Amino acid sequence: MSGEIDCCWLAWFAGFVDGEGSVNISGSTQQVGFCVCNMHRPTIEEIQAHLGGRLSVKSTGRQRPIYYLYWKVHEAVEVLKMIEPFLVTKKRQAQLIISYPFLACGKHPVPPEVRARRREIVDEIRVLKQSPTWRQKRTWSQASNSLS
Repeated sequence: MSGEIDCCWLAWFAGFVDGEGSVNISGSTQQVGFCVCNMHRPTIEEIQAHLGGRLSVKSTGRQRPIYYLYWKVHEAVEVLKMIEPFLVTKKRQAQLIISYPFLACGKHPVPPEVRARRREIVDEIRVLKQSPTWRQKRTWSQASNSLS
């Protein structure tokens, strides 16, 4: 990641994540991460120049390729911390990832209370992904009134 990142740029990126991002925790491996994707490679490269991440390309046959930029585990948490104040649609998902209890247990089993909290977070993110977004629940006038 590059040094100090402009607040306006982070707000723009948060909007991009709200529209083109995906916040995930794998249920089986408990792998934490998030990604953004777009068909416009220069946009993805601009984001990568500011925030790092791993770039992958998926060819879709007849369409232009889709460019994915993803962050895993602690990189994901650091990026989400930077943009969380600006997120709208994915704000709660980001908060859950940020609060995820990472624990290096080595050969020791994960304590039951940590395992239970992890399961709660995975379940809540699953529900959030299935529920309508705030745009479907609120009108734009309601949203703008809450900003003033």
